[in-house]
Amino acid sequence: MTSKTGPLLVARRAAAEALRRRLGFYADVTLPEFPADGWYSEDLHLRRYAEGDAAARLELENSRGMQLWDDDFVPMSTRAEFDAWLRSQDRRIREKRGPYALAIESADGGPYLGDITLWRLRDRRETAEFGIALLPGARGRNTAGRAVRATLNWIFASGTIRRVEIHHAVGNDAACFTARRCGIPVEGTLHRAFSLRHEDGSSEWLDVCAHGVCAEDLDLRRSGT
Repeated sequence: MTSKTGPLLVARRAAAEALRRRLGFYADVTLPEFPADGWYSEDLHLRRYAEGDAAARLELENSRGMQLWDDDFVPMSTRAEFDAWLRSQDRRIREKRGPYALAIESADGGPYLGDITLWRLRDRRETAEFGIALLPGARGRNTAGRAVRATLNWIFASGTIRRVEIHHAVGNDAACFTARRCGIPVEGTLHRAFSLRHEDGSSEWLDVCAHGVCAEDLDLRRSGT
């Protein structure tokens, strides 16, 4: 039996992917078109990742606290892994298929600060979720709050997303404070819905704090009505 490798396999995968898009397989995970230069808000710039971000992104993925977002998260450790991830990100943004990973930096071209990752939720129409991770040196300066507000403004202005959610483990007080400060209130608690992996290899199930906001609700809060 001949193994399906090389150019033949690549061609078949490309054909299968094209068919999925044509049949609307990704219609419910499409995100707004990403601006070529990203966007600026306050003193931050949110943009696509580039080759020069490799060292900073690897540092972020291996910093403490990342395990609070995803128990299955396995950080990248090599430039080759980053390059493969970057190609995947470029393809997802080109196809408007999430998740989008957005690099956060100072608007004056200053240092890389962290990342916002944004994706569509298939089980709720016109709804997206995102999470934010910052380098240790960028934490505690309202960087997360400013980046979240910038993302909310962009995604709601697109007209294709009407609701945004954030979920985090109960006890992640920084994430909870940032979400509430940006106008994304707590909607409830999901009992034992998040598995946290400890450094010794053990794990435990934690409650999850669920936040959510709709575009019209945020507009009302900003107008003061």
